[in-house]
Amino acid sequence: MLSRLLSGVFVKSYRGLSAVDKWDWDTRIGSSIHAAASTALAVYVVGTSGVVPGLGYPPLRGPASLFTSPLTHAAVGLSLGYFIADTFALVYYYPLLPHTNELMMHHLTCLACLAVAFFTRHGHMYIEMMVATEVTTPLINARWYLDKAGRKSGAAYKANGLAIVVAWFFGRICIFPPFAYHVATTLDGFLLMAPPAIVLTLLCPSLLAALNVMWFRQIVRGAIKMFTPKADEHGEAKKKE
Repeated sequence: MLSRLLSGVFVKSYRGLSAVDKWDWDTRIGSSIHAAASTALAVYVVGTSGVVPGLGYPPLRGPASLFTSPLTHAAVGLSLGYFIADTFALVYYYPLLPHTNELMMHHLTCLACLAVAFFTRHGHMYIEMMVATEVTTPLINARWYLDKAGRKSGAAYKANGLAIVVAWFFGRICIFPPFAYHVATTLDGFLLMAPPAIVLTLLCPSLLAALNVMWFRQIVRGAIKMFTPKADEHGEAKKKE
């Protein structure tokens, strides 16, 4: 409601949006806030827990799979609440939004993992490693805002595209091999988790990795297209020569 009120007053392009786009505009603000907060919590929790060597913190006592604290429980609860609300919104606007099937698959996968981690208190460290991939979300949302504001031809839009390619590669692609290596080398502790947590930790990251690779291919193609001169522009340039 606050977004709708302020955007309607201060953002001229907001007034001309369709009802669905206005809803999308409003929810992306909450999405960006959640992404920033959850990523910061994830980096802090994983970085200070001792699970990552070489950062100067004492090694983690006990298996990482069973590590939990009030902060990790709050972080998992925060993301669980956000994905519940956003999934309901996706269901409501299901036929009207682009790429809804992939988003629904992503959200349901995250919901399953977050719910099991929240109620069993197992796999919090794994959840936080995966939540760190949300680092790209504010950039994706910013790109959508620039598009709706009619600034696709501006320098900010191109800089955003490059930033997304870099952030997506490091934040959503490179994170999975170290995650898989960690699970593979700590199987004794991994198998101490509740059976649902074990199954989801094996299946969900693989599905999310596949989705991220698919989206990354689309992002790279879009970036190449954005920086490749159009045929008519190339012809005009030749005429001027």
